[in-house]
Amino acid sequence: MTLVFTPGGDAVAAVGVTLASMAYAADRETIANLLADASLSTGGAWSLAWYAADSANQVYVAQDASTGQYAIAIRGSITDPHSEAFWDDWFKQDLRVFKMTDWTYGGAPDGAKISNGSNDGLASLIGLVDTSLNQTLQQFFAANAPTQITAVVGHSLGGALATVLAPWLQQQFSSAPMFWPVTYAGPTAGNAVFAGWLESDYAMTTNRYFNVNDVVPHGWWDVDWIKSSFQSTGPYFPLELVPFVDAINELLIHDGDDYTQPGAGTALTNPVVVNISWFADAGDQHSCSGTYVPLCGAVSFNNGSSGN
Repeated sequence: MTLVFTPGGDAVAAVGVTLASMAYAADRETIANLLADASLSTGGAWSLAWYAADSANQVYVAQDASTGQYAIAIRGSITDPHSEAFWDDWFKQDLRVFKMTDWTYGGAPDGAKISNGSNDGLASLIGLVDTSLNQTLQQFFAANAPTQITAVVGHSLGGALATVLAPWLQQQFSSAPMFWPVTYAGPTAGNAVFAGWLESDYAMTTNRYFNVNDVVPHGWWDVDWIKSSFQSTGPYFPLELVPFVDAINELLIHDGDDYTQPGAGTALTNPVVVNISWFADAGDQHSCSGTYVPLCGAVSFNNGSSGN
């Protein structure tokens, strides 16, 4: 049988984004039901093998019945401010980008750094426990050693965290086949040294999918682009937010935070909608279920999460 997740594989984009979108579902049972749905791009072939969540993050492991291949899917940021996860995601992980911290988990070249938010997110993922199995991710893979590439997929914050979880797992299981990040709309997690390491050791090339009209993948390496987003047609970036974006850019420059995206990636294009607000269009351009799922050629479905 053909593995789904292998560099250059035809089904990587569609199956990966479907698994990433499922990570936004409400709970274990909903994810299991979506995985069993044969009408989706995953074909009902994947089943839930491990699941855990805390106040900030939700992660699951699925296994392909035909090949035994595993995939880890990490939820992106929650957009509902009434949820505790919203505040944890945005203010403990997404926006904690000033003054990078060293990558201290081994394997990387000297000088590799990641954001404090990515480091905190990684710590959260490492500590999560599947309450049914009473296992962390590390314990699960120690008991179920992968024999093929294991994909680590995620959208938005989930994409950024995929680029730190994959190499962390690789350091724990150095003899295992590659833990391979496959990301959608991910902001940068680290500096140029870290990004170069992902390219050279983790095949981060075409498996970074981004919509050219999406604001988020421009964070935090090209913050100035945000001010000129949609300039040719509108809607136009709100003038009152220009000083805020300038301040972020100046702080990043002052701290010497050379955020870099790994690899050229695969550029996708979703048309700009002219007659709506800049905030509405920015949200639509970034949506996993509404934009990235169809852009990647996957079957559209409702993951139950508004805005994601």
